Amino acid sequence: MHVEDLASALRELAVSGRAGMFHLAGADALSRHELGVLIAPRRDGLDATRLPAGRRADSLLPGALDVRLDSGVTQGHVRTRLRGAREFLRAAQGERRAR
Repeated sequence: MHVEDLASALRELAVSGRAGMFHLAGADALSRHELGVLIAPRRDGLDATRLPAGRRADSLLPGALDVRLDSGVTQGHVRTRLRGAREFLRAAQGERRAR
């Protein structure tokens, strides 16, 4: 999710008077590697094909293997559309090309 989407949705929730827990996440379910492949070339100028991939299940690291937030209910309470990383990164890439 883009920081502008997050800020807008948080503001809407804050002024709504609603109480409870709200999940705010983008629409895309991404692995850590997929997110790195999307961000590294754009932000850091890195060659995404050189980013190592691996399965956490094959490591000794503790913790959940798959963690996802479902923002469906929260999306029903806010007007801000919670864009996924693929969408806003494509839009940003198009803006840079237009300059």
